[in-house]
Amino acid sequence: MPAGETILKLTDYPFSYSIIGIISGVLGFGIADNQLIFLGIAGAFGTFLTVVDPMGWLLRVNAKDRIKKGLDQSKNSSQTLEKEYKISALKSKSINFEIEKIFGLFYFIIILTAFLIAMGFSESLFEKLIIKDSNNVAIFPMQYFQLGYIGLTLVALGALIGKAIHFWKDLDSKIMVAGFHQIAINNDNATQTSVENMSRAVEQNDWALAKIWESKIKEEIKYKKGKRELIIKAADTVFSPLHFEASEFQKYLQDRKRDPFKDFKTDQWMKIKQNSHQSIVEDTKLRHRIEDFYNTINDYNKIVPNLFSTLNEIIKKNFSEIFGENVDSVEIHLDIPNSGSTVHLPTCGLFGFHPLEFESSLRKFGSFKMHIRSEGNQLRHAEFKQQEDFDKVWRLVLNEIKHDDLIVKMNEYLKSLEIENNKLMKIYSEKIEMQWMV
Repeated sequence: MPAGETILKLTDYPFSYSIIGIISGVLGFGIADNQLIFLGIAGAFGTFLTVVDPMGWLLRVNAKDRIKKGLDQSKNSSQTLEKEYKISALKSKSINFEIEKIFGLFYFIIILTAFLIAMGFSESLFEKLIIKDSNNVAIFPMQYFQLGYIGLTLVALGALIGKAIHFWKDLDSKIMVAGFHQIAINNDNATQTSVENMSRAVEQNDWALAKIWESKIKEEIKYKKGKRELIIKAADTVFSPLHFEASEFQKYLQDRKRDPFKDFKTDQWMKIKQNSHQSIVEDTKLRHRIEDFYNTINDYNKIVPNLFSTLNEIIKKNFSEIFGENVDSVEIHLDIPNSGSTVHLPTCGLFGFHPLEFESSLRKFGSFKMHIRSEGNQLRHAEFKQQEDFDKVWRLVLNEIKHDDLIVKMNEYLKSLEIENNKLMKIYSEKIEMQWMV
């Protein structure tokens, strides 16, 4: 049974009922009086033809042999692959449809041939076909009926045989087109639009249109248009946006001192994934490498919201332990003319700097103020003018921050991301430049 077809085929059952009917007539078997027996035999025969599909099997075997003989007996891998595609096309729905058309004609030819033979050897069957008047007398002489039936049958046979030969000759070319369609689907040098148009033509059994698209695709394969199209599409929809985002990540790393508690938005990568454009990247290793890079960014972004609270807790804990107070927060004020500015201690601690060395060598220590929470949850302030008191605690703070698990993990992420981002940025540039070389 042809792949993809249902168990009930239109050609097998009419054939089985017609043949069994002719045989019954030849044997003088009365169908009207034995309907159940007739239906049972004809139905069983039709089911046998549907399940075993002898005609279809013979046609496919014959077509398969012709394909093998038609192609050179070469060990060339490309020709071997072409042969495999064309043989696999025999199982396609469109070729199954063409094969069914041919053995549908063969069935009809067999029926008409059987009918001619039956008329020559069975008077009882012939008598049943004579048209009689109300007096049960033939309206024409019997030889006229015989000549008429034989003539009409021969004309029908001639037409069917001519059609069957035409279909048979065309089958090879249709198999070649369907086989090339399989090749085109798996060829990167054919453009997606052309392959889709050829697919529609083949599915609709529009072989004239399919041949037009075959010629176009052969030209595309010759000039590698599909590859060029894919390279340009990948450059526009994947590598250019990713190159832009890689540049933004470089800026993000450079500007972290200004705002170290902000995560990195991967907007371009999200758009690419939403549109499934990452699948355009043919290099599977590169695609996985890009996905791993962005997965690492996502892991880093999950850490960022906890950075400030972690740093602040370390600062408060160390000042509380040294001064014996419940320190709620600490401020360091700079001795700068006309400025009462303070230094953001969590940022200094994150980057391992002393507050006076963080941004400018012109900074001078003024004082540091601790906000101390009393037992009644009231805040009071304690201000100290000596830098040595602050430095003693700050060294402990920096040491703890340096070994904190969250900070260590964050630094590992940033280091690996910076290295990988630079490498990927170079790859993106090369991929973008490729579109001007094809």
